[in-house]
Amino acid sequence: MKRLFNGGWSFWCGEPDSDVAQAGKHLTEFQKVDLPHDWLIADAKNLYRDGCGFYRKNFSMQPKENKRYFLIFEGVYMDTTIWVNEQQAGEWKYGYSTFEIDLTPFVKAGENEILVSVNFRSPNSRWYSGAGIYRDVWFKETPETYIRENGVYIHTEACGEKEGKEPDFLLYADTEIVGDAWDEVRHTLYAKREVPPEIELPFELLLGDEMELVEEASLMTEKVGEASCAEEDANVSEKEASCASAVEAYADSERENLCVPEIIASHNTNKNTAIYRVKSPRRWDVEHPHLYILKTELWKDGEIIQEEYSQIGFRSIAFDPEQGFLLNGRKVKLNGVCEHHDLGALGAAFHRAAMARKFRILKEMGVNALRGTHNMTAPAVVELADEMGILMISEAFDMWERSKTTYDYARFFKEWSERDVESWVMRDRNHPCIIMFSIGNEIYDTHVDAHGREITVRLRDLVKKYDYRRNAGITIGSNYMPWENAQLCADEVKLAGYNYGEKYYEEHHKAHPDWVIYGSETSSMVQSRGIYHFPLRASILTEDDEQCSSLGNSPTSWGAKSMERCVCEDRDMDFSMGQFLWTGFDYIGEPTPYHTKNSYFGQVDTAGFPKDAYYVWQSAWTDYRKAPMIHIFPYWDFNEGQSIDIRVCSNAPFVELFCNGKSCGRQQLTHEKGSGHHIIADYSLPYEKGVLYAVAYDEEGNETARETKASFGNSAEIVLRASGRAAVANGRDLFFVEIGTRDEKGNPVENAVDRVTVQVEGAGHLVGLDNGDSTDEDSYKGNSRRLFSGKLLAIIETGTIPGAVRIRVSGKGLKSAELVCEAVEIDQMIPFMRGEAAQSIYREVFQDLSTETNNPGQTGLAGEYEESKEEQQEERQEGKQIRRERLEEEQQQIQKERLDEKQEEIPVRKITLCSPMGQKLSKEQPYLTVEAEIEPKEATDRQLMFRVADEHGVDSNLVKLLVQGHTAQLRAMGDGSFYLRCMSRSGTDRIRVISQLEFTVEGMGQAYRNPYELISGSLYTSYQGEVSNGNERGVATARDGETVVSFGNIDFGPVGSDEITMPVFALTSEEYPIRIYEGVPGEEGCQLLADVVYQKPSIWNTYQEETYSLAKRVTGINTISVAVHQKIHLKGFVFKKLQKAWLSLNAAEADSVYGDTFTKEERAITGIGNNVTITYTEMDFGEEGTAGIRICGRAPESSNSLHIRFLQGEEESKQLVEFPMCGEYIEKEFSLTPVKGKWDVSFVFLPGSCFDLQSVQFLSGGVAN
Repeated sequence: MKRLFNGGWSFWCGEPDSDVAQAGKHLTEFQKVDLPHDWLIADAKNLYRDGCGFYRKNFSMQPKENKRYFLIFEGVYMDTTIWVNEQQAGEWKYGYSTFEIDLTPFVKAGENEILVSVNFRSPNSRWYSGAGIYRDVWFKETPETYIRENGVYIHTEACGEKEGKEPDFLLYADTEIVGDAWDEVRHTLYAKREVPPEIELPFELLLGDEMELVEEASLMTEKVGEASCAEEDANVSEKEASCASAVEAYADSERENLCVPEIIASHNTNKNTAIYRVKSPRRWDVEHPHLYILKTELWKDGEIIQEEYSQIGFRSIAFDPEQGFLLNGRKVKLNGVCEHHDLGALGAAFHRAAMARKFRILKEMGVNALRGTHNMTAPAVVELADEMGILMISEAFDMWERSKTTYDYARFFKEWSERDVESWVMRDRNHPCIIMFSIGNEIYDTHVDAHGREITVRLRDLVKKYDYRRNAGITIGSNYMPWENAQLCADEVKLAGYNYGEKYYEEHHKAHPDWVIYGSETSSMVQSRGIYHFPLRASILTEDDEQCSSLGNSPTSWGAKSMERCVCEDRDMDFSMGQFLWTGFDYIGEPTPYHTKNSYFGQVDTAGFPKDAYYVWQSAWTDYRKAPMIHIFPYWDFNEGQSIDIRVCSNAPFVELFCNGKSCGRQQLTHEKGSGHHIIADYSLPYEKGVLYAVAYDEEGNETARETKASFGNSAEIVLRASGRAAVANGRDLFFVEIGTRDEKGNPVENAVDRVTVQVEGAGHLVGLDNGDSTDEDSYKGNSRRLFSGKLLAIIETGTIPGAVRIRVSGKGLKSAELVCEAVEIDQMIPFMRGEAAQSIYREVFQDLSTETNNPGQTGLAGEYEESKEEQQEERQEGKQIRRERLEEEQQQIQKERLDEKQEEIPVRKITLCSPMGQKLSKEQPYLTVEAEIEPKEATDRQLMFRVADEHGVDSNLVKLLVQGHTAQLRAMGDGSFYLRCMSRSGTDRIRVISQLEFTVEGMGQAYRNPYELISGSLYTSYQGEVSNGNERGVATARDGETVVSFGNIDFGPVGSDEITMPVFALTSEEYPIRIYEGVPGEEGCQLLADVVYQKPSIWNTYQEETYSLAKRVTGINTISVAVHQKIHLKGFVFKKLQKAWLSLNAAEADSVYGDTFTKEERAITGIGNNVTITYTEMDFGEEGTAGIRICGRAPESSNSLHIRFLQGEEESKQLVEFPMCGEYIEKEFSLTPVKGKWDVSFVFLPGSCFDLQSVQFLSGGVAN
């Protein structure tokens, strides 16, 4: 009835908006591809290229009378049109929702052709979407009257607890039938057999013991689609009224409220309702996810004309404003993560085995819930969550009518969203893992105006229409919760998801006592696996290597301030349902805070290797009594004497760290609710080669876990570890091989970056290499790649022919490693598959996977075979042998072509710094010399770069740096601490390795900031309100309320500046008012310099400069403050360095004044009498020179002579101007004999003078006539 349709496709990509006629001109260019397929992932340097992809498949069939034929696409990204035999058969716009195409009117006897176009334009989402038919395609044959796809709707409801026993459950089964030619619907319930979740089997093969179904009510059948809209509205309204207190407030539901059948008016169908009692089924729970299969049969004239299978579980859920989420009457805190849909090196192409591996890794971390962000997941994700005991929020949209990117789904939302909701809810509503349907994420429509609330209500009611028995709640995840419009939308769904809004929980919980609150997105800490930016105390978002620190000191501007706060604040909040970390795994796209390849948010990298944060969450979310753990970070390989922050996490109550056998102290961790935020034990030690180990203890002092970190050297040999030694030879199963290295002593080299080459032979082929490094742009689909932080993942897909899979990994200067795995027939993996009947069913559903013929099989598409089974088997085996030989030849050729010069490189692993004279500078020892050594010595790239920085990585002015080769000399300039860092690009265009040592300077005095070079936003000296890390070492302000950021110790010099340039990254294109002050607002002497507005079209993660004029020149040692009331990222600021010679200079700011009589006022010098000289030094008139002067002055008694003397060393030039008598200040311009170059300029007043001088300004072009 339903079989996979992934085989026999070919692909060609043209320009965007290409049509069928254009594709027809390129038929010879179509290349064979395997589905699922993501055409963008092959080129890691160009992951968002526009194009219109065409998929083509020819197949043969003999259509039968009274049969209907459908294609089911689980996901095609995006804007898809389907042609069958040159006729348009359908279209679908959204790239994530499942859709169905009725082939019946278009297919014919004999050869048929399907053509699928996929029009991809970027940007269309905020992350990597992939492009193509990236999920499974199914062919379905039904009778003329049939149960529609996902047309069996199941609801289970506990009938009351029994002491010592599982409760009975009522099971409601509504079957939606298209057509009238049927007699009855029958249901049979089976326990589901347990199989490894990686292995996909038809439901027919998973039927365990049959369960007794006791009919509770007579079967009810109603005609759907004949009621008027008014009648439907009345029915819905009546039900809503009866459920107001129970369902709408998400309290426990009364059974009678859920027994009311509702009308689905979108299809002319019949709906059959049956209600059964099931005696004491085993309940589905996160710890014991017991599953059942309901078989639904459609009968006509004493025969079964259709069978459908539904995976179900018996569970009860409730949402309580005070207790949060309850599962089977037990409070369960949602320890959740958010997950995008890509699978690292596999791109968006879905693989069940990869997703099962991801779930296993997350479960070990303590995860019990997942939010599928921000769109419908592949159907198998939900099935796996059922099987592995993971609660899910099933989410639909990241945008509604207002777009977030140019080509996103907002283009189609109004017209298509109702069809998407129908497909989505009907597909997911039966699954016990689904506890909430989320109708949107960070939807701007909900914030900007009242129409957002109207859309909220429409989407909410659509979800209720298809999940009318309320199997799951309805929610929305919002980052606009501080504002009224978003709160009104949240009030419509009651399950209020907050994106980074933890600080509003308490206030909103009091204001909205009927809301059930949870963190739909939290954390957003960024980290790169195995990368550590010291010191821990410094909040460091961006660094020269474009990596983020795994110490836990890389918070984003909007996310959690620390891992500890993120864990403990939600832990201690009883009414919160829990939280969903952003994210579980890294994903491709959104590489905040850089412009690299993939994100840094995950607790696990894209390759599936846990980061240190993973273990912090594991320590918080698991029980040491069941699964004791302890973890030390960082690794132990640094510069001798370097101060290293060491962190230890464990789920046990006590930990102790040892260095070379000596205890560094025992610490108590505070995992209990309300006990505090000390969930990580912190130590600081000077590095010394040797062994670190940490021990975890229970309350009685018994050891529960131990971990060791040893110092290591350069890589000597490669080591391999496979996820399993056997996989199914079905063309879909995967091996995951972890590649690492050891040094000569057998220690793991945890910062290894060696380049290796992977060769795969036999019954499998390499489909991806991934090291999790966002900066690495080597192809995911190549066979040579560097390790990153000691690890690399090889993903190998089985073929369709059983046999050995040989994996060999080699690298220059390293001892190679080899591993042999087996691709086996399904019956060798699953014992109950050994029967012939089971094998036949398996082949029938997955026929596509084991044949290249265009004839997909006997029952679905093809006519009757006349050959015997023996002949078919013989042909199949012969074909397999031929294909195996051809596949091996193709693999060898591809591997040969991929060999290039990169395989000969030896990357830099480490730079060792040595300062023989110590790490302190002073007046007595103002110089130090530091030597750098590259490891390994054979590294290809020998070039090093040095830099002096503060603890945030900003250039430091405390020393002068002189570099010669691999030696750096430091000369002290000002007091404080700084880091000398040495860096290598290791043969690439990016910084790959950073090594640093801390130094101190004493006795040299204060060093001031230079305003004429960029002063980084992270150098603020004080602030009011809330600040956080900005991108590129900037500072970010708060979203609401005033933020004032002040920068002190700036030396503007005597001239100063009145023009400031500020690079700003704003999240929207709206106006952002900014006030700029001299001094600190609220303190004495503070002056407003400018009240300005920043407004530019927003470019994500990109600073754009704006220049502002100030009310006055800022001079001397001073402080600048910036005040805003909205969130911006301020990279810093730089002042324009003014040319003193061309400024209007107040007399009072002259460099020197001396003589017999004068009075120096705020701006002017008055009462100038005998022998007064006013001097301005270093007046640089350049090559252009000056030929005039403007003087603002007053000669109250008579005209006054001003002698202007230009002095340049021994050279002197004198000029004379005569200022007329005047009682008030006037400006007069005078011509001068041209003067070029740099001079000290003096204005000399001889005896008899009586003059008041306010300002002077030299003119470059002379005096106008």
